[in-house]
Amino acid sequence: MRRWIAGLLALSMLCFVTACGSQETSDTSMPETYLSEDITETEADDRTDEQQVSEHNKILIAYFTWAENARPKLAEKVSDLSEYDVVFLGYPNWCYSAPMAVFSFLEENDLSGKKVVLFCSHGTGGLASSVKDISAMLPDSQVESNVLGVYRDDLPQSQKTIQSWLEKIGY
Repeated sequence: MRRWIAGLLALSMLCFVTACGSQETSDTSMPETYLSEDITETEADDRTDEQQVSEHNKILIAYFTWAENARPKLAEKVSDLSEYDVVFLGYPNWCYSAPMAVFSFLEENDLSGKKVVLFCSHGTGGLASSVKDISAMLPDSQVESNVLGVYRDDLPQSQKTIQSWLEKIGY
């Protein structure tokens, strides 16, 4: 299960770094290395009790990229957030914070009582104030303190970093 989540996060991160790149059109197809047999579900005998328990949690991974409008209306909504225990919220650093679409998502959805795990792609600005800004909108949520930030130029070789981070935070 953890490898599956790691693969999904690697795919998400590749998408948002690609979206944050230059304005030129480029090939955004997934490299074959991310589609390898390495991303498979763990055998039941290899799982710890903690891993087996975490498989019973429903997890939502939401990713947002740059939007041209100040507070854009989201094209889709999550039908029932009560089905999820954990929300992975991915975004690029945009003007030293998160994109306005992330704030639209947070305003439209009640994440009270949920664990929220943040991951961010960035240029030279790092995480900047994005974690503080998002956390301020989630006073009744448990925001994971170990936030993953990946520099855009490091993304192609970041799969191990992502997998290590997921293991550190229990996924």
